[in-house]
Amino acid sequence: MWTSAGGVAEPAVAAAIAHARGRRTGALGAAGLLAVVFPADVKMARDWRDRPAPLRVAAYGRLPLQAPLIWWALRVASGANRAERSARSLVTVSG
Repeated sequence: MWTSAGGVAEPAVAAAIAHARGRRTGALGAAGLLAVVFPADVKMARDWRDRPAPLRVAAYGRLPLQAPLIWWALRVASGANRAERSARSLVTVSG
């Protein structure tokens, strides 16, 4: 069930980020999703410690990527927030 939920959440978050109006919400969702799946990634790496080397590298290699990806998603959310405020101020000035 959790894998299916993640499979639905990932494209939904991507679609939200792709549209300017949903970018902040989508980016915050991406950060949350990355944080929530981290324990599962740790478990997978632990479970795969006896697998062939390429699989172990993939399982362990994804762990240090989570923090920069979360940081990036939060930056996108912050940038989207600034862009929304800027757009609103342009409407106010021109209106």
